[in-house]
Amino acid sequence: MSSLTEENQENMLKWVIRYVMIPVSLAVITGLFAIEVIDREIASRNQAPQAEVDYGAIFATMTAVAPQPQPEATATRLPSSTPTEEASLETTPVVEAPGVNVAGSQVTAVCGQVPAGWRLYTVQSGNTLFSLARQSGTTIGAIQQANCLYSQLMAYSQIWLPPFFASVIIEPLVTVTPTITVTEEVALPDLINDTRDWPTALLSCEGTVCATTVNLAVTNAGTAVSNSFDVLVRLDPEQSVVITGVMDGLAPGQTGTLTLTSPFTVSCYDPDCTVCISVDNRGAITESDEGNNQHCTTFTDFVGGG
Repeated sequence: MSSLTEENQENMLKWVIRYVMIPVSLAVITGLFAIEVIDREIASRNQAPQAEVDYGAIFATMTAVAPQPQPEATATRLPSSTPTEEASLETTPVVEAPGVNVAGSQVTAVCGQVPAGWRLYTVQSGNTLFSLARQSGTTIGAIQQANCLYSQLMAYSQIWLPPFFASVIIEPLVTVTPTITVTEEVALPDLINDTRDWPTALLSCEGTVCATTVNLAVTNAGTAVSNSFDVLVRLDPEQSVVITGVMDGLAPGQTGTLTLTSPFTVSCYDPDCTVCISVDNRGAITESDEGNNQHCTTFTDFVGGG
């Protein structure tokens, strides 16, 4: 056991000598050698002769420069500040447009600078920046720049535009001449009661009953021949007595006569006698005037017949 311990101690001593003492000794020797070399170098430099500086040569190469006169300081009298009334200016805010790069520098265009020749225009309903730019021959950006306009157009507001509206030729409105339609007049008859000496009413009585004879005349005042037509006569009292007859056709301007006698009945005079004549009472003839076919006559003097 003791022999093993001694062996370990010996191995430990060898390891210390090899790996500790020998490297340390070498390092010390190397350091001492380096110090010696440095000391010798310093000593050799200290023993070298110092070069003399020729100050005369240095001054000989220098160029003399004349002293420059310094400007005298002159006192400048500053004007005394007199308080003045500040002018009140109403300023309009300037809106800066987006910057534009020109030759590498940032140029900021200021809006509100109206180009020469532009005029105020009242915005109409339906106008857009696109339509106004197209009609005026400019761009939307130019309109926005001149008017500081970066929102929608407001109807009836005023903006600056090129004078395109003043140069637009307003075409005169085409006057539509009304077309006159010529309607060919159709020739028609017009039957009327002739009232010059007609009608007449004659009363014939037998006892208490009487008959009335009516003589009437009808004229065709139209421009066409009429066919035959009916005539209706009503007598007093209360237009209850009715007589009818037929008249032959009449040429334009022709007058025809017709005599009609009532049956024996009460007297027409009560006290007066009213006779109402209706020409073409059935409406068989188409006339130019349908409103003149009826005529009434009142007789006040009794006229008897044989």
